[in-house]
Amino acid sequence: MKKFSVLICLCFALCLTMPFSAVAAESKTLTVLYSGNVLGYIVPTRHCYSPEQLGGLARVSTLVEQVRKETGEVLLLDAGGLFPIYAVGPALIAEFSLKAMNQIGYNAMNLGWNELRYASSLLDDMGKNIAFPFITSNAVQKDSNLPVGKKYHVRQIGNIKVGILGIMPLEPAEALPNPQFMERFTVTPPEDALKTLVPEVRKEADFVILLSHCGFKATSDLVSQVKGIDLAITGADGEREVNETEPGCQPDPESASVQTKADGKTVPVMQIGYGLKSLGLLKLTLDDKGQIAQHESRLIKLDMSIPSDPQIAEITGTDLYKKVADVRKERDEEDQRKRQEAQEMLKLSPEEYLKKMNEKQAGTGGGK
Repeated sequence: MKKFSVLICLCFALCLTMPFSAVAAESKTLTVLYSGNVLGYIVPTRHCYSPEQLGGLARVSTLVEQVRKETGEVLLLDAGGLFPIYAVGPALIAEFSLKAMNQIGYNAMNLGWNELRYASSLLDDMGKNIAFPFITSNAVQKDSNLPVGKKYHVRQIGNIKVGILGIMPLEPAEALPNPQFMERFTVTPPEDALKTLVPEVRKEADFVILLSHCGFKATSDLVSQVKGIDLAITGADGEREVNETEPGCQPDPESASVQTKADGKTVPVMQIGYGLKSLGLLKLTLDDKGQIAQHESRLIKLDMSIPSDPQIAEITGTDLYKKVADVRKERDEEDQRKRQEAQEMLKLSPEEYLKKMNEKQAGTGGGK
């Protein structure tokens, strides 16, 4: 009888503690790091309101590794506007950017209008060697009606399946060089695209993130109008910073604002300033229904206290325009060497030509 009483007490105690342990087991955490509106500022730069050089993908790499060591797996995203609009060697800067971000371990990148300028060449070529997807939820190629990148991407982060969408505005925010490139694409209204895609993504994902190149106000309006988005990340509204001497430059905006939807659900809308002066950090705790129970956010300034990763600095250089000039010179010299080699080959007899080709294929050199 005594043993039976003890057993009843144990069962009763287990019943009391089970709901709390079950809730604890179902609690999920997600750490998100994000950039946006980089605009080619991929090396430390002295911006108009700052006495020191800020930013750089080499510092991003160091910071990302620090956060990974502290929290484990993180979701690393870019909201769009990575490539420069006006710069010396914009295609090369775009190439350096993608190579560095791939090395750092970005998980997804939204495309903006300045990225679409390179869509038919650089993005296609680079995409073959880039591990992370380019997202274009509301932009398709006009000739094929296929997305420029992926309509959306679902990634497992720890015990959470995260769905990622990416949108751009119907028109570029400013006049872009070579506007004829816009004729190659069809961009649908972001709201229409999201109302179609979000239900589809929710079937595959526990948590849905919207990457937006539409600005803070338009993005906040969208999460109020489209059900099913859990978090949005966008760049700041207003005029972008062109260079360090431009008057009226403003520091980075606040890192987040909470938008309340009609159904009572709150959606954090994160924003990041221009020029990669900071990296956004967001720590989320989700309840058993996948809703945000708690979130902590801040912008981490990429100042001199964060050392540069030498491997990334090797890709981007420290003086960006010198890096562009050096790579151009190197590639021009390589092209010249190939042209000279081709001219020399044309002077050979058929027998000499075949011998030279066989030597090259065999790896014996055969001259330059």
